[in-house]
Amino acid sequence: ACILGFFFDMDQRRIESGRRRIERFEEIMIASQPYEAASLVNMKSWFGVYTGDPSLPLRHGPQAYALFLEAGSIPHIVNSLNGLIWGTAESGDDAAARRWIAEHRRWSERANMEWSRWGPDAAEAIMALRQGDFPLLDDRLNRIFAFERDTMDQYGHMLSWCRGWAATLAAAALERGIHVPRALAFIREFGLEAPGPHLENWPWPVKIRCLGRFSVERDGKPLEFAVKTPKKLFSLLKAIISFGGRDVAERKLADALWPDEDGDKAHQSFTTALHRLRKLLGDKDLIKQREGRISLDPSRVWVDVLAFESPNAHAPESTHAHAMRAITVYHGSFLPDDDDAPWAFAMRDKLRARYLGLVSSAARQLEQEGRHEEALDLYHRGIEADELAETFHQGLMRCHHQVGRTPEALDAYRRMRELLARVHGAQPSLATEELFRKLSSR
Repeated sequence: ACILGFFFDMDQRRIESGRRRIERFEEIMIASQPYEAASLVNMKSWFGVYTGDPSLPLRHGPQAYALFLEAGSIPHIVNSLNGLIWGTAESGDDAAARRWIAEHRRWSERANMEWSRWGPDAAEAIMALRQGDFPLLDDRLNRIFAFERDTMDQYGHMLSWCRGWAATLAAAALERGIHVPRALAFIREFGLEAPGPHLENWPWPVKIRCLGRFSVERDGKPLEFAVKTPKKLFSLLKAIISFGGRDVAERKLADALWPDEDGDKAHQSFTTALHRLRKLLGDKDLIKQREGRISLDPSRVWVDVLAFESPNAHAPESTHAHAMRAITVYHGSFLPDDDDAPWAFAMRDKLRARYLGLVSSAARQLEQEGRHEEALDLYHRGIEADELAETFHQGLMRCHHQVGRTPEALDAYRRMRELLARVHGAQPSLATEELFRKLSSR
């Protein structure tokens, strides 16, 4: 009962109850019995898997494996090996993980053992993701999501115990377009939390967009109102995001949105609006309130601003790939319909500056790699965001020239010169004039 109860408790994420079951079993077990001795150390090993502590499988897993070998129970042998595979791969010891995977397959390639193969498949996918081995990653993701992985499927259910791996692999399947409906169903079935805010296609309970337009979706559907839009509630949500979305002081929000009310009245208005906003979003826990500070739950609320500021820390991509990922999230100015809201100014300027910097650096890299048409697209995007930035116009000129369209390069110079004269009564910089002379002479 202690053994089954332990795994049931951990499956339900009742961590302290699982810990107590280990302690109770250690008191009543018969240490001379290999199965009971193996079960004790195996529970200690798997406690580390459930709680994300690889030191526990590394410490207890080998003994669990050896004792289950002595007891002669193949299902328990592969179960102990899965704990060891997770511990070694999670700690970064890929060589040891591969040795345990080979040992696992010696047992699990027998008939009716498919349920146990999630450990090797998931570990190889995780290692492939870290190393950028995308052919191997895709092959293992195809194995993992080849079938519906619900609570009745042992393979998927056991994979869900390694919640970090399960979420990372589901995210990889979504991003790489592999069995997307099954990956989405797996996420929902086991309530997995997104590995980071970069995953726009994750099934977030709430999605909020502020770049280029403001919108709120709940369970994939835009919020709609029969009578009128609750502007004050949305203003509160926008202000929370404007101030960073995390640990925002209640007083700061009250002062920003109710500046004409005294302190107590403003805070009362804030409290009422917060209650109504939580109700509007469908779950009060989506907005955390603690010690006078407000935070959006980053595991359940996707915000394009946070996605733009936080590139994927898990993917083995280049800095350029991260920059391009962020650039695609930026669809325009932050809260463009709230130009008169002073609390939005700082965030709008900050995001715009970051976007322009990313576009500039990414375009220059593409240009240096000879990918001039792609660089042209980015320079055009830069001009859309800041039409007076000469560096973007200079990039247009260089790239048009490099692909054999020098007349278009010269036209780009003339348009920029007319724009500067019309808006500022100014002339192009010396660097731009020098570039124009070089291109004109060729």
